[in-house]
Amino acid sequence: ARRRVFLLGNVFLKNLVMRPRPFVTHTDLTALLVPEDPWSFPSGHTLSSFAAASALYFFHHKTGFLAFLLAAAIAFSRLYASVHYPTDVLTGAVIGVLCGIIAAWLTDRVTDQCHTLRLRKGQKMNQYKRLLGNTFIFAIGTFSSKILVILMLRFYTGMMTQDEMGVADLIIKTTSILYPVVSLSIGQAVIRYGLERKYYKRSVFTIALVTVLCGFIIALPFHPLLSLIHYNTSAGVTGSLLEYQWIIYLYVLTSCTQNVCSQFIRALGHVRLYAIDGIFRTFVTIMLNILYLKVFRWNILGYVFSIICSDALSTVCLFIIAGLWKYVKLKRLDTHLWRGMLAYSLPLVPDAILVYIIGFSDQVFLASMQDTAVSAIYSIAYRVPTLIALVASIFVDAWQISMVNNNTKEEQITFFSNVGNTYSSIVFIIASGGVMCAKLAMTVLAVPSYYIGWTFIPILAVGAGFNCLSSFQKSVYLLEKKTVASFLSTAFSAVINIGLNALLIPRMGGTGAALATLISYVALFLYRAIDSRRFMPVRWKVPRLTLTVILLAVQSVLMLLEPPLWLVWQIALFGAVAALNSREMLLSVKKLLHRA
Repeated sequence: ARRRVFLLGNVFLKNLVMRPRPFVTHTDLTALLVPEDPWSFPSGHTLSSFAAASALYFFHHKTGFLAFLLAAAIAFSRLYASVHYPTDVLTGAVIGVLCGIIAAWLTDRVTDQCHTLRLRKGQKMNQYKRLLGNTFIFAIGTFSSKILVILMLRFYTGMMTQDEMGVADLIIKTTSILYPVVSLSIGQAVIRYGLERKYYKRSVFTIALVTVLCGFIIALPFHPLLSLIHYNTSAGVTGSLLEYQWIIYLYVLTSCTQNVCSQFIRALGHVRLYAIDGIFRTFVTIMLNILYLKVFRWNILGYVFSIICSDALSTVCLFIIAGLWKYVKLKRLDTHLWRGMLAYSLPLVPDAILVYIIGFSDQVFLASMQDTAVSAIYSIAYRVPTLIALVASIFVDAWQISMVNNNTKEEQITFFSNVGNTYSSIVFIIASGGVMCAKLAMTVLAVPSYYIGWTFIPILAVGAGFNCLSSFQKSVYLLEKKTVASFLSTAFSAVINIGLNALLIPRMGGTGAALATLISYVALFLYRAIDSRRFMPVRWKVPRLTLTVILLAVQSVLMLLEPPLWLVWQIALFGAVAALNSREMLLSVKKLLHRA
């Protein structure tokens, strides 16, 4: 819907009317910013803002009201900056409201068909349709928000230097490692224990908030450890993250609190609100990024502080809209439940750290062994495989809700096997597309100085596919509450990743980092596929998986070698991967329709 709104306002209407900006026609006006688009009518920012606000109001009035206030502020800012006439803003608001209502109505119709399946007398809800419905709803929130962030990369790379982008990404990744340590990964326990009816939901939520607060207080004296993370810029300047300590700690606190709130509303069954919150946070982050980077020129601090503000605002909104304040009860905490939640979440702390290390150690090694410019190029290239991992995050969000059911062991094995094989088909088709579009992706996402990063994408895309499959295998451990086994598998992969980074990066640079990531993810999947059989023997279709991996390997090698007619080869191999895996998806669709 947002893409259609963009096409309607910025592509069709603006180029049809071609009304010059006010500061161009009236030279006495001083514009606070100079947009790249020369045309004024209608206001694209206002149109998009009111479209999003209208869609939010359609589902949740309180959220929509807050969004309308934000949209009105954005509309006023366009007038104040002298980049639009009042009629531009008014027209944009009217069109935006109409587009938002239409998009919300269509979404409501589709999600109702997928998600609102009622239990009939003597019958259970079809678990496949439940999974599909939840996946669709989470996809609306997660995919749209992540796509918007990725599309903003060109703005980020244009506003910040490669060194600034490298340091900013280093801060984000460091915070991602600190998050499970401070929160003790209690968010994972919130969704797992919150879904079970035998536990008192007020106790689950209160215990999670208290755990985050205690972890944050305990972590405060350890800030000197940030000096251990250092970097070298392309100009030869050396620094450490200790100088950014307070913004890192503030980021950790807001991120942990927001995660607990969002996981809890999932456990309560508010999946639409969870999806809308993802869009809302992304929208606020983008608006603040434009303000902090374009207007205030805060660069690194502005990039990080926009995320902090969006997380904080999201937490406040969730407390108001979902009434989370009603679930806070500090008196007589259930210590037995607390011990159970910590026993579940504590093994996930080193597990989460090691997961981030696998993805983060590449950039740390590159920043120290090469420089922050190389690390920044690698970081931007990594965004393309992130789209593949995005499929995993959307699916896992829905899968964590659907996998908890009352099936027999054999029914559960069949359910896991059917879903896992279909999921692998989707993931590898997307990975093949990522390999084929490596050059195009870097051209679209970043300024020309980052283009060389396309050479990392084919290897990283295949690795991301195996990462998605290992995430699916991890759900077996989570279902059976065997989080220690999950940690051991991740530790095995992390050791391989760190060792290969130290070995390959001095010799091969960014390509060595990509190879280390690929090998570690393959090892992680194989370890979990074998080890988890003692809990849930998922029946993978090994011949199809093997042939698919061979085709992906050939496709990646040909992409990097760039032989004559390389594009023809890429299209042919992508078609082969799609043909090989499409049958699995079609069979699953038929099963779904039959069960419906």
